[in-house]
Amino acid sequence: MDERLLRIEDKLDKTLDTQQEIKLNLAEHMRRTQLAETAIEELAEAIKPIQEHVALIRGVSKLFAWMLGIAATVVTIFTGIKGK
Repeated sequence: MDERLLRIEDKLDKTLDTQQEIKLNLAEHMRRTQLAETAIEELAEAIKPIQEHVALIRGVSKLFAWMLGIAATVVTIFTGIKGK
């Protein structure tokens, strides 16, 4: 009976050691996750001006494309009228 109790006690000791390792690993994981989240937020703030610039250039490009389309339509209409 004493031998069984000793084995159970050993298993409990091992379980407690494992739990302590898990706690340490969890604390490290939480620390690293917080660092990563902070870095992501800083990066998002840093690239905001770039994203705004890209959006502006896209808008200007679309406007330019529309203007070219309208100009091509007008030229086509005038060419058709002069040709008749």
